[in-house]
Amino acid sequence: MNICSHGHNVSEAIIEKYQLNTLEVLVQQEISRVEDEQITPKPKKKTNVTKLMEKFCKLTIAYIAEVLTDDEYLTETAVLKKVIEEAKQKENPKERDLTPPKELLEVDYRSIYETLTPEERRRFWRCIMEST
Repeated sequence: MNICSHGHNVSEAIIEKYQLNTLEVLVQQEISRVEDEQITPKPKKKTNVTKLMEKFCKLTIAYIAEVLTDDEYLTETAVLKKVIEEAKQKENPKERDLTPPKELLEVDYRSIYETLTPEERRRFWRCIMEST
């Protein structure tokens, strides 16, 4: 039994029934949100990779000219390489695979859910949470 903010007991069966009833709507909302983002992605703060590469070259030149010590050069280049890698990943965002949520909507998941064991039901909800 779970106690809500108003002091009432809510059984797990009621919560589970509510989740099953709202699952289809929530999955459809998530699919439409992801499709909208893929069509018109949100503007993100861009990190200019070419400027970071130029900074990396300047660090190398400063190291060769013995302005930086070995430790300073290694730590600064490691940080800069990490920032460059993150910036490259942000430039090429991964497209989200929508086949699992769409397949869920095509299948009669309610009748299948009724036949699952408690452990299988937990696995089902974990998969739903991971895919959305």
